[in-house]
Amino acid sequence: VPLVLAIGESVSSQTAAIVMKTLMTGAIPRAQIASFLGKELWIGLLVGIYAGFVVGLLILLWRVKTIVALTVGGSIGIAVVWAALLGVAIPYILRRTRVDPSIASGPVVLFLCDLSTLLIYFGGAQLILI
Repeated sequence: VPLVLAIGESVSSQTAAIVMKTLMTGAIPRAQIASFLGKELWIGLLVGIYAGFVVGLLILLWRVKTIVALTVGGSIGIAVVWAALLGVAIPYILRRTRVDPSIASGPVVLFLCDLSTLLIYFGGAQLILI
């Protein structure tokens, strides 16, 4: 559980920080915001696939059942992609609603990330392993 939470938190906070900095500085023209946000989500997807694969492989090397490795690796992959989505969406939504994203996005992103990561992890385990 700590591994899954740590990976999700790291991805969501890093993504949120990049998005906030970009939105606050206006470094990207409005016409290119969608492209920038899509790129951040793509990076989150790649990190999720990589993290899930590495953790699943390590579990297999530890000689645990294949279904456990697939469950844990898959839930980590999904949780990381979801964390990246939250890291992109929350600052952008806060900015669109005229709330300063630097004030609220950190705690909101981490809370939602932790909650959803646990739901993904334990939900996947319940569906597949039980």
